[in-house]
Amino acid sequence: HVVRTGEPLFVEYRLLRAEGTNAYIRDRGRFVEEADSSRRRMVGMMADITRAAEADARVRDSEHRLRATFEALAEGLVVVDQYGVIRECNPSASHILGVPAESLVGASVFDGGWTVFRDDGSPMPTSEYPAVRTVRSGESGSGIIMGVAVPSGEVRWLSVNAKALARNASVHPGGAGR
Repeated sequence: HVVRTGEPLFVEYRLLRAEGTNAYIRDRGRFVEEADSSRRRMVGMMADITRAAEADARVRDSEHRLRATFEALAEGLVVVDQYGVIRECNPSASHILGVPAESLVGASVFDGGWTVFRDDGSPMPTSEYPAVRTVRSGESGSGIIMGVAVPSGEVRWLSVNAKALARNASVHPGGAGR
């Protein structure tokens, strides 16, 4: 196809080396016609991308394990970004809160749409929600007892942990998990 159309070539593939190990290769090239148009030749570059391909595979494996752990936890886990928007939650969080994950993801923890109680049974203002406090201050909270009225009307009592998730030390907290 490349010979016929003259389109640039871009391909990645795996080779088996003589010693039995894999090499991952990236080829790029294009056909160039000679001045008299009687001949064409291929010019290009071949690069060994084995290290990068193996690193990508390790990252994919790690992400798969973390995702499986996130999904399997019996504890509810909610990830909130720096703007207070719920970015993801695990199935247990959805079950505990009695709300489908699709309704939680994208919702704001600042909207006050929940009926939440302090451990003494008094109403908890939105500003005291553990995730809100962590998003605003970057400070962690642990073992915070709160009651949440779920859609069925039942109040579920929770022990909540909230921790800022910073990407690196020079960045403000990127979100809070609770």
